[in-house]
Amino acid sequence: PPYMPDPAGGAAYVPNPASDMIEGSRDGYFTRPVQVAFTPDGLHIAVADRSNIRVQLILIADGSFVRKMEITKPNRDYVSGVAVDRAGNIVILTDEYLWLFDITGRVIHDRLGGKEMCPSGGRYCALAMDPVHGRLAVAKTGGKVQVSHHD
Repeated sequence: PPYMPDPAGGAAYVPNPASDMIEGSRDGYFTRPVQVAFTPDGLHIAVADRSNIRVQLILIADGSFVRKMEITKPNRDYVSGVAVDRAGNIVILTDEYLWLFDITGRVIHDRLGGKEMCPSGGRYCALAMDPVHGRLAVAKTGGKVQVSHHD
């Protein structure tokens, strides 16, 4: 996979796509990674891949693929961001909605908050999770930032 341990110090890195890997849609590969988030235990990272319309969970220790959370029809929007809450649930921001998956990859909500988050031009949206209070912050096109709790 394209994500591998750093031989110098045990940290992990993603090689330069231009020289070290072939972009792709196979498990463990990325086409356009746009954001990453750590799981609460620090063992995994969730990688938002805009072009493949999914988030993949990667084990940091060896860079192995664990599972993927795909955005499915009818809301097959491009992925713009990812965050992980204290319970390990994975929040995915698409061009239109927030999705919530549990750590096993099961969809809990496909329209978290029930409203469109980033209408037309969502590729410029961003997502962050407050690790203490569980609040979500979404930066939207048009100069807006929304902060809310996802429970």
